[in-house]
Amino acid sequence: MERRLVQRLAWTGDELTLRYEVVIEKETEGNYEPHFIDFTNDNFIIVSLHPGKYRYRIIPHDFLDQPGESSQWANMEVLPFLEPEIEKISPSFFYIKRDGLYTLTVTGTNIAPEAGIYLRTLGGAPITPVSTDISEDGASAALTFDSDHLQSGEYELVIRNPGGMETCKGGITFASRTGGNSPLVINLSAVWSPLFPIYGETYSQNTVVFPGASVRLGMYSSNISALHNTGLEITAGYYTFGEQHAITIDLNFAAQKKLPNQTMSLCFRFGAGCAMPIAAEEYPPLWDMLNTNTGVSFQWLAVRALCFEIGIDYAHRFTKPHSGAFKPWIGAGVQF
Repeated sequence: MERRLVQRLAWTGDELTLRYEVVIEKETEGNYEPHFIDFTNDNFIIVSLHPGKYRYRIIPHDFLDQPGESSQWANMEVLPFLEPEIEKISPSFFYIKRDGLYTLTVTGTNIAPEAGIYLRTLGGAPITPVSTDISEDGASAALTFDSDHLQSGEYELVIRNPGGMETCKGGITFASRTGGNSPLVINLSAVWSPLFPIYGETYSQNTVVFPGASVRLGMYSSNISALHNTGLEITAGYYTFGEQHAITIDLNFAAQKKLPNQTMSLCFRFGAGCAMPIAAEEYPPLWDMLNTNTGVSFQWLAVRALCFEIGIDYAHRFTKPHSGAFKPWIGAGVQF
């Protein structure tokens, strides 16, 4: 069944009036042309007008059914009757941070330029975005919300078009980290990280790829506005160099740059460490065991505290002659 938009025109009645004549004209190419004439005994009329610009006037008729003085023309505009639809909201999960801005991207259909869009919880007051950018074709909208107006919980997004047609979609979560808006973020992950020598000497010269694994523990401050999270990261690894084995310990300064959806980030790190042989017949000098590190990685906070990360590090060892290697790695862990 096709939906029909109706309008109610009302005016102040007169006891000496038998009935009212309602004249409606529609604007066409800058001129008004007759569109609708009707009579009613009430001081209102229900009409169904298509989108466009109109004007109307009321002519009272006395008990002899003679027309009296007409009212002045009143202008009105009927907006398109559009029912919005939401197809996707991205992202759907955020961590709330102090002084943070969060951008939701909405894709759908029939999102009117004048649409009212807001978040709401069950029984809660609407939370309107600080900025709204709706595409000309009504197929998408970018919404920015301020953390000052958000609390932990499940939200739904509501789009209400002019004329009263609205739609909503839930499944949007804003969550506080452990301890509320905690200034500390902790990452703990297990990593597979083979080592690829690129120059100099290593524990074995017969193999070009050495298997390895490590555990990473990072502690970051979440109150840095430019880089979002900065802190320290310690990595303990185990590598096999032919018949020899070694434990590596690295301490790095790390900085995370959150991407706009807040669930993905780039991490940059640099620092120093050492590689200590296990059960070696002869241990090298301490200087030969030291190394510097630099690296970059991409992290995805997939579900709540579960995160995945992939990256590559470069290690320079102070052996004689110097040696260096790349360490690509992939890992999974938790963030809290």
